[in-house]
Amino acid sequence: MLTAFRRQGIGSALYDTLVEMARRDGKTVLQGYVPQKVTTGPVINAPTGFGSVPRDSASTRFLLARGYVLEQVERMSRLDLPFTPPPMPPLGEYHLESWTGRTPVAFLDAIALLRTGMQTDAPTAGLEPETNPWTAERVAEEDDGLENSPRTALTTLAVHTATGAPAGFTELAVPSSLDRPVAQGDTIVLRAHRGHRLGMILKLANLALLPPGHPSVTTFNAEENRHMLSVNEEIGFVAWGYEGAWRAEV
Repeated sequence: MLTAFRRQGIGSALYDTLVEMARRDGKTVLQGYVPQKVTTGPVINAPTGFGSVPRDSASTRFLLARGYVLEQVERMSRLDLPFTPPPMPPLGEYHLESWTGRTPVAFLDAIALLRTGMQTDAPTAGLEPETNPWTAERVAEEDDGLENSPRTALTTLAVHTATGAPAGFTELAVPSSLDRPVAQGDTIVLRAHRGHRLGMILKLANLALLPPGHPSVTTFNAEENRHMLSVNEEIGFVAWGYEGAWRAEV
């Protein structure tokens, strides 16, 4: 909320209205992500054992007063562009497929499988993950919506060459304006294909597709996702803030 309008009960009124709407819709759990500046002073530690948020910030006080519990902390990281990439690991028994914009029909099922994997494999701590499985039709429907967006999707898929099985993917959302940062979207390598540095390979290959001129790439990762954070750090991402993931029953 804009500073000039704080301390007038507007936030509380908005929140109470949303809670009532959620209850009418049969919802019993509310979850939200709140960015926080890096500050000194007392903190609340995440129950995962990784990360913390300022205890006395205005947003923390607001959430605690309404019964929210901190479940997880995400690190907000930034890669300044242009950058010097580390050496690309060998692909070995895999090959890459990359595209701009909507998902090719041949890969709709693969992307559906991998996005469903994001629901089950990504660390969610005590949060309730999305349970609506992805299908080829759902992927195509999302692509329909993205075609009207000012952002362009860049996607790279890793495929196990011998079997044709999808192994992992990563995506970037590229804004039309060059003065805006690029957003790193989902990145996942399925469990059966881990240990081959595919996360690093996918990210480097997709970053190489970026048009020149954007200032940076931003990304969010759970603090307990140490492997992906290590990959990001090796590429050159640096922390610039943190985000608390909160949960409450209503």
